[in-house]
Amino acid sequence: MAISVTGRGSNFDGIVTSTVVGNSFTPNTGDFILAVVGVDNQRDVSSVSQTSASSWDCIFEQIDQTAINNNTRFALWGGFVKGLTPTDDTITAALSGSARPGTLLIQVSGADVSGTVSNAIIQKVNATGYNQQTSLALGTLAALTGGNTLLTLGQNLDQSKRFTPQSNFTEFQDESLGQFRLGSFYSTTNETAPKLNYWDTYFRYTGGICVEIKAAAGSTTVVMTIGESLAVGAA
Repeated sequence: MAISVTGRGSNFDGIVTSTVVGNSFTPNTGDFILAVVGVDNQRDVSSVSQTSASSWDCIFEQIDQTAINNNTRFALWGGFVKGLTPTDDTITAALSGSARPGTLLIQVSGADVSGTVSNAIIQKVNATGYNQQTSLALGTLAALTGGNTLLTLGQNLDQSKRFTPQSNFTEFQDESLGQFRLGSFYSTTNETAPKLNYWDTYFRYTGGICVEIKAAAGSTTVVMTIGESLAVGAA
C-alpha cells in the first residue's frame, strides 16, 4: 500500500488554554495522525489527545517543540490509530497557559505503526532564523531511496505572508488563521536539502522542522517538513 497524506483542516482560537486541532473526521485503523500547533505568549503544547479518548485508541507523543523567538513555540505531535472501529472525533491540544494557538491536522495512511511514534521517525532536522532572505534551509537529510514521497508543512505567523512550494512540491493546504498562516506541500521527488520558501523577501522570525516517516512494508517513505515564521511586529 502506498502512503497517502490528507489534510484534515485547520483551526485558530483566541485566548484559550486548549484548542481543537483541525476538524473532526473518521480515521482508519493504522493511520498516523499528526498535530501541528503554533503557540504565542511564551506557552508550550503540554499534551495532545483524542477529544473523546475512546474509539481511536490513539496515544500522542511529542515529536518536536521549537522556540521560534522568545514569545512563540512551534510543536509537532503524532499518534497511531489502533482502535478497530474508529468513529468521527476531534483532537485536542492542551497548552501550558493562555495563548492564541493555530493548528493543522494531518492524516497519514501507510506509515509503519508497528512500534512507537519515535520509532516511526527515521530522521529529523530543524532550524530557526531571523533574516531577510527568500528561503530558510532546514538542514541535510540522508539520501532517500527511489519511490519516496516528501511532505512539507509551513506555518507563517503573519497571516498575510505565505510560503511557496519548494521546487517539485505541490501545495495542498493554505489557511489564514488569526495571526497565523498555515500551508502544506507534497512531492514524489527525492529531496535531501529541505527548505521553506517565502513568497517575497522581508524580515521575519522563521522556524521549521523536517521529519522522515518510516513507511510500512510495501509503502513509500514520507519526509515531512514543518515550518513557522513570525514577521516583525506580529504577536
